Parts: sequence; C-alpha cells; structure tokens
Amino acid sequence: MLQYTRAERAQLVAGGVSLAVYALVAWLGARLLDASFWRVLGALMAARAFFGIVEGIAGILNWRLFGRRKTVEGFLTVLQTNNFPPRFYQHDDFLNYLARIESNTCPESLKRTAKEFEKMLEFAESQGILAGARMHAATEVALEMYSPKARAPHL
Repeated sequence: MLQYTRAERAQLVAGGVSLAVYALVAWLGARLLDASFWRVLGALMAARAFFGIVEGIAGILNWRLFGRRKTVEGFLTVLQTNNFPPRFYQHDDFLNYLARIESNTCPESLKRTAKEFEKMLEFAESQGILAGARMHAATEVALEMYSPKARAPHL
C-alpha cells in the first residue's frame, strides 16, 4: 500500500475538492446552457490552462525584471549585516557554506541566521520546483557577490 506524507495527503484532498468544484460548476453550466457536461468541463479546464499560462508568463517576467535583483539584494544585505565569514573553499555552494558555518566555531547568532536561511530555502522548495530553484540561484549569486570563489582557498 502507498504511504503518503501529511503534505501529500493535504494536496490530494485539495486536488479532490478542486476537481469536485469544477465538476459541480460544469454540471450547473451544462444544465443552464443545455450543453454537454463534458464540453463545459473541457471549457473550464481550457480556461484554467489559459489563465495558468498567463500567470506563469507574468511570474517569469516579474522574476526576471524585478524579483531576482531584489531577492539577491536582500540575501546580500543579510550576509553583510550579520558579518558572515568569507567563503571557506572555492567549491562550496551556498548550502555547503551554511553547513560549514553551523559546524564551525562561529557565534551562535550567526549559526541561528544560517539555520534561518536553510529554513527559508526549504520553504521556497515546498512552494514548488521553480520557486526553490529561483531561491537557490539567488543565494548563489549573493554569495558570489559577498565572497567570490576566486578569493576563496582551494581544497
């Protein structure tokens, strides 16, 4: 038997409720318009796909034009105001960098901030692959601006 996590079960229930609402609206639309249930349901799904594509394109443009720069600036500000140490090694990505901070002799306040960064990235990942990838890319750019790989020691 398949085992689902709590989040997966919640998504399945939400998807089922959404599908039930679409079916109800399609049934009502078919009754009111004297049309086929399947045609009305297909039209609803087509409309949803259309608006999903529009929202997706708008989200991409917003990220590329404004969001990425603002997010990188925000991450860079956190690194600067909390006096994060320089990159430990050239090959470190942002998550390795945070792990080294947490396992190093850094102050507890810095370790807490590093943990908060990790939680923020986990939250972004929970919002979807695209949101997670965007946040990870922004942290990498911010770290490169804060502590370039070229200045970090080789391992």
